[in-house]
Amino acid sequence: MYYESEKSIWINLLKNSDSKVKFIIMQGQKFIILPGEQIPVHASQIKITNNFSIDKEEQTVVSNNMGELFIKQTKGGLVVSSITTPQKYFPEEEDHVIGVIVNKNAEIYVLDIGGPSEAALGVLDFEGASKRNRPFLEAGNLIYAKVLHVNKSTRPRLTCISKMSNKDWASGESIYGELKEGMVLDFPMAFCKSLLKDEKNLLEELKKYVSFEIAIGHNGKIWVNSTSLKNIMLILNIIRKSQEQSTDEMREFLKQIGSLFTA
Repeated sequence: MYYESEKSIWINLLKNSDSKVKFIIMQGQKFIILPGEQIPVHASQIKITNNFSIDKEEQTVVSNNMGELFIKQTKGGLVVSSITTPQKYFPEEEDHVIGVIVNKNAEIYVLDIGGPSEAALGVLDFEGASKRNRPFLEAGNLIYAKVLHVNKSTRPRLTCISKMSNKDWASGESIYGELKEGMVLDFPMAFCKSLLKDEKNLLEELKKYVSFEIAIGHNGKIWVNSTSLKNIMLILNIIRKSQEQSTDEMREFLKQIGSLFTA
């Protein structure tokens, strides 16, 4: 049956929670892969591209980047590729965005949000922040924020202050702010917009099986954190797969693989 074969693949995919998760691939399936992960295909079986390198000791193929792994059998042999989807984001006011700090000064943090220009976030634009009590962030930190103002002549202005909550930034319970640990991946922007509305009740269904945190950006980025890397990878792959499923198919699929989550 479809769900039984699918379940066996997920079991093999996620049986290890190490950074090098060993894959057992079914032809035509796509999975999220990370840099350094091994693909269980002998190096002699495929043509090596810039997306992959060879582990000389084990003669296995190792991914060089993050993306979707796709394997297909052709007359010329196995074709293994890593697919990423570049997107250009054009910010609009009130959008939720996930960005990474690339620079800072005494007044602002400069963030890459995937748009035509970098965005600015004031150092005091956090819930409950003051000159004496504010987050001290560095380049490379991941931030969840809202687009406050867009102007063609200046950088988009972001804020981490929400009208929906008065939780202090230091409590760790504010809606916006630094995203610690977890993992962020790119998804189609149209899908992220629909997931923010949770039209298929995917997030509510997932909560029945596992505890997790999630941040969804209109700029095509989704961040997930949970109790283990295994859970994080499983959640992100379920979210990816939900793009191709109806609500009923998604619920049935969750029933089949729900036991894979760790406490």
